[in-house]
Amino acid sequence: MFKYKNKPTYYKGKRFDSLKEANRFWELSILEQAGNISDLKCQVAYQLKVNDVIIGKYICDFEYVQKQKTITEDVKSAVTKKLPLYRWKKKHFQAQYGREIKEV
Repeated sequence: MFKYKNKPTYYKGKRFDSLKEANRFWELSILEQAGNISDLKCQVAYQLKVNDVIIGKYICDFEYVQKQKTITEDVKSAVTKKLPLYRWKKKHFQAQYGREIKEV
């Protein structure tokens, strides 16, 4: 049984947790080739801290630069957007790093 009914998918030698995530990587790759975004990265990890104590980590699906702004992006379904742990990590990331998470 796969988590949230997703089936791992491979594209260009990279493993993605879902077909939706692999398709988004393909879209972002095309945008990068066209020069609309740059510095595309997958699975970027961030430490979540309180008073210099690491209390968890958040791993985004993608990160890239668009119009000189770093975009942190997560591929989410309606179900996974509502998970309490994800919502907490999203709020903590935004408070600690001062950036929104773009959900697609």
